[in-house]
Formats: sequence, structure tokens, C-alpha cells
Amino acid sequence: MIAASAGITKSGVYHHVESKEELLERGVERVLERISTLFDEPQARSGTPGHRLRHIIGRAVEVELSMADEAAVFVRLVGNTETEKRIVAGRRELDRRVADLVEQAAAAGEVRADLDPMLVSKLMFGMTNWLIEWFDPKGPIQPQEAADVVRTLLFDGLSYSTSNVERQS
Repeated sequence: MIAASAGITKSGVYHHVESKEELLERGVERVLERISTLFDEPQARSGTPGHRLRHIIGRAVEVELSMADEAAVFVRLVGNTETEKRIVAGRRELDRRVADLVEQAAAAGEVRADLDPMLVSKLMFGMTNWLIEWFDPKGPIQPQEAADVVRTLLFDGLSYSTSNVERQS
């Protein structure tokens, strides 16, 4: 399928990569690198922990949707090969970094402190990762809109609290 999509022969693909494993590694490693670099963006390095967390989660949505095919493979790897084990370890590191930010935001009073930060991180990524299953880049919903809705649901919730209703008025 890759060869046909690229308009080359199957042997032409293997001129550029040594194995299917290398091909897998190249695709999913790009997703891991792009999401990991989100922590280095200026908005992820300044401001309150809650502000940084919002930025990283929203940008993760944008990255995953811009690389939907690679991201679909990235989130499904279970660690059967050395490459997969390395990628799964990278995903765990992302979870840990987000959990650290959740913990910092809780300590700052920006998010609830009664929820386990690692569970919150996994649930956040669970929401963002699922978008690639149904998102249509040619559809009416754009990546930025999806990122905004994810941030709103995660940080403000779906139902109005008294303070949200007052803000809406």
C-alpha cells in the first residue's frame, strides 16, 4: 500500500528503509517527537501550571490530527518489538510529564486536587487520542476547533456551574 501510494515498487520502498520495523519506527517516532517538543514551546514554559497544561493538551490535539495516520499507529502500539517498547516508554514519559503538570496545577488551586494526576493524564490523552478515529480533515470541524472543545470539556466541564452561568450572562 505504501509503495502504491508513493507510486513506486515495493522494492523501491526497501531501497529507503531496511525493514517494516524501520518504517514503523520512522512514522511513529515523528509523532512522539512532535508531541514531546510541545513542552518546549513558549506557552508551555511560562505562565501558571494550568495555563501550560491547557496549551499542551490543545496542541497535542492539533499535532495528532495533523498526523492522523501516524498517530493512529502510535496510540495502538503495545510493546511487542524493541521499537514498540521504546515508543510505549515514550508515551509513558508523556503521561508522566502531563501528570506532573496536573499535580502542579492542583497545588496552585487551578484544577481539582482530589483526582489522581496520572489517571487524569491518561484520561486527557485518551480523549485526544480518540479524535483520530473519527476526525475527517475534509469535514466541517477543523483541528483548532477540536482542540478548543477538548480544552473546554477538560478544564471547564460540560455543565454550567454557578460561576460559569454568571460569566455567560
